[in-house]
Amino acid sequence: MTKKKITKIVQRTKEERKQYKLRPDDIQYIIELANEHSRWSVERIFKEALAPRIRTCLIVPLTPKLKKGLKSASDMYQIGALDVIYHILEEWLKAHKYI
Repeated sequence: MTKKKITKIVQRTKEERKQYKLRPDDIQYIIELANEHSRWSVERIFKEALAPRIRTCLIVPLTPKLKKGLKSASDMYQIGALDVIYHILEEWLKAHKYI
């Protein structure tokens, strides 16, 4: 992806964030689309990203030990617990060749 295209995506994300109140996972989805479909135009990326989509929510029971570890990771990397869980899940799925 070219620097010019990345700049356009960042600028458009800032504009759409105000208008649509994008959440961090929406922005993550925009980044994923841009990376996976580098030949798509900025317009197509945002058309796809802003289209209604089904979200899956998981309830994950955590032991006190897992809660403590999650909090430690969240504090260390200064990101939310959901972001930590997302990255852990994504890396595990990649490592086991599910994605």
